[in-house]
Amino acid sequence: MTQNIKPESLNKLEESLIPYAFGKKDVVRLLIISLLIKGHILIEDLPGVGKTTLAKAFSSLLGRTFARVQGTSDTLPQDIIGGEIIDLKTNDFLIKKGPIFSEFVLIDEINRMHPKTQSALMEGMEEKQVSIAGKLNALPDIHMIIATQNPIEYAGTYPLPEAQRDRFFCVLKIGFPSTEVQKDILKNQTFLDLNTRVQNLKSVVDNQEILHLQNMVKEVKIADEILLRLIKFAEWTRNPIYFRYGISPRGLSIFVQALRAQALLEDRDYVIPEDGRSLIIPLLTHRVEYLDETMPKEELEKMFLQNYMEIFKRM
Repeated sequence: MTQNIKPESLNKLEESLIPYAFGKKDVVRLLIISLLIKGHILIEDLPGVGKTTLAKAFSSLLGRTFARVQGTSDTLPQDIIGGEIIDLKTNDFLIKKGPIFSEFVLIDEINRMHPKTQSALMEGMEEKQVSIAGKLNALPDIHMIIATQNPIEYAGTYPLPEAQRDRFFCVLKIGFPSTEVQKDILKNQTFLDLNTRVQNLKSVVDNQEILHLQNMVKEVKIADEILLRLIKFAEWTRNPIYFRYGISPRGLSIFVQALRAQALLEDRDYVIPEDGRSLIIPLLTHRVEYLDETMPKEELEKMFLQNYMEIFKRM
C-alpha cells in the first residue's frame, strides 16, 4: 500500500450517511467498519432516534437489497429463514427463501422474539448459510444483520443470551441529536421526510468496490507489540477474581480486524493504538460480564477504556 490509500468511495459513503445519524461520525464509522469486516450490528437505543431509517439509508447508499422483520412474540423461525412449500401444480416441495436472504436485514426489536426464533439467526450470522429442510443454502457474499432493541423496556421481552450477543460485531447507541441538530429538525421538519429522502438515495459504492475494500482491510499491517498488548488486555478480562467470563479469542480477532478497518478509514496502511480508543467500548464490553453486578454500566465502560489506555501508555 501507499500513501492516500483510502478510496474516495469511502469518503462519499461517510459524507452521505452522516445526515441520517444526526451528524454523529462515530456511529457512521461503526456501520462502515462492520461492513468492511463482514460483521453484524446490534443497536440498543430508545424508540424514535432513527434506527430503522439509518439502516435503510446505509443499505440504499450501498445499493443492497433490504428486508425488515418486526420482532414479536409469535414470530417464527420460518418467518426469517423461510421453509418448504408445496407447488399445487406439480405437488413438489419448493424452498421459499425468507428475508434473511436479503443482503441487508433489519430485525426490529429482536428481544421481542422467542429464543427459538432468535437462535434461527445464529447459523446465518456465523456461517453465512442457513439450513432449510436439511439442505444448506448460501447467503449473499455481502450480508449484514442489523438488529435493534429497546434497552429499558423489559415486559414481554426475551433478553439475548451472552453467546448470541457475542455474535454481533458491536453494540452501538445512536443517542439523541445535539441541540443544534434538534433545532434544525424542528425548524425544517427534516426528521419527518427522512424516509422519503432514503427512497431517493443513489448507490455510492458498487458490489465489486465493497469486496475490494473488504480485501484491503486484510492487508493493513499490525505490529506484534500491539497484538501482545491486546492479548494482555483480554487476559485482564479473563481474571476470575473480577469477571465471570472475559473476551474470547473470536472477540479479540474481531477487534483486530476492526482496528485494521479503522486504520484504513484514517488513510493508513498500519494500525496504531489510538485506533482502538473509540472501538473498545462498543466492540468489547458486551463480550464480558463483571462479577460485581451492582457496578453501573458507565463505570465498567470507563474502567475498560482506562485499562486499555494504560496498557498502551508507553508505546
